[in-house]
Amino acid sequence: MSILSIDEMLDEWSKWSRGEEKFIDNWDVNSISVPQGYIKEVIFNRKWFPFSMDYGGNNFTLDMDPGPKGKPGQVIVFGRDYDTKYVLADSLSEFFNYYIDCLKCGNYTVENDEYIDIDMPKLSVMESDQNSKNQNIFKNWESQLSSE
Repeated sequence: MSILSIDEMLDEWSKWSRGEEKFIDNWDVNSISVPQGYIKEVIFNRKWFPFSMDYGGNNFTLDMDPGPKGKPGQVIVFGRDYDTKYVLADSLSEFFNYYIDCLKCGNYTVENDEYIDIDMPKLSVMESDQNSKNQNIFKNWESQLSSE
């Protein structure tokens, strides 16, 4: 996923907001929060602020309106391919610390000589433990992947 400029963030947020207004009655809401209760189970929330995207309809996003167990400012993944929404980090700084650690350790690939793709844990691993209170794939991704 690419990190967005401020203008791109606003544009991406605006696109999702317009989609919410236009299609809210027709969207089949089948959203799931992982961990359970941390993210509001909706297609889109106007208090989610995308800061990264994959140009295929998916985003890393600041969640400023979390579920009852979540934290304002947590980083989540949502988008076209994610009916299940995952908490990736408790804060933007935690997210970027993980990103920097991946760069230092060589856990990335360069795609088309254009952008860096950080080797992320498989998000589907998270579904097996939805009720874990402190689930955080950025802190625990190695142990999560080894338990597959």
